Amino acid sequence: MHSDVWTSPVPSISGYKFYLVIIDDFTHYVWSFPLLNKANVVPTFLKFCSYVHTHFRLPIVALQTDNGRKFDNYTMRRFLQAHGMAFRLSCPYTSAQNGKAERTLRTLNDSVRAMLLHASAPPQFWVEALATATNLINIRPCRATGTMTPHQLLFGTPPTYDHLRVFGSLCFPNQTATTANKLCPRSVPCVFLGYPADHKGYRCYASSLHGTSCSTSLSSPFVKHVTCARHLQCHPRRRTDHGPVAP
Repeated sequence: MHSDVWTSPVPSISGYKFYLVIIDDFTHYVWSFPLLNKANVVPTFLKFCSYVHTHFRLPIVALQTDNGRKFDNYTMRRFLQAHGMAFRLSCPYTSAQNGKAERTLRTLNDSVRAMLLHASAPPQFWVEALATATNLINIRPCRATGTMTPHQLLFGTPPTYDHLRVFGSLCFPNQTATTANKLCPRSVPCVFLGYPADHKGYRCYASSLHGTSCSTSLSSPFVKHVTCARHLQCHPRRRTDHGPVAP
């Protein structure tokens, strides 16, 4: 496994300031985890190890990181030694030795920037763009994996693409079940912000509701290539758990 941490110059609307990225060396599958602070790196990695053991029944053989204290500390070293994992660190000021993680960060950040600019979205929505970018990277072929996708190499089944939508597009989730009466609007204009990890649906943002909601159905097709900046007013909201992107 290769890992690194990136610091955002702009806190997200949920208060996240960092994100941890973990890459599988063989399949090139990527996991990203938004963090409130760097002290959450070790607890997040320990949870990730439990996730790998539960879902894949395979041990993590080695961890490659930089030599920052967020990784190189007593708790991390003790955990890796207890589980027989090799700990490989890059030399100080030699980021090239952690090149796979550095290149993945660059790819993710380029994707996040492109989606935010295309949607005319404020930079505070970088966590939502990051989750979407991680999902897209895992289901597309790359030079290292040939015609296979990281998703197919890890899970053994090809990914599906019919659920994909344009990030930042205008959409109208079906809200019939929550309307007060039959004369109330059955939907409100929302902005598509990705795919939630814990729901089989879409993450939509409505400035009138000051938050996000999940929807499995839409009352009308997505309206693509529409600038939704006026719908993306930043309101501080409760943090949500952006775990590994669901396959």
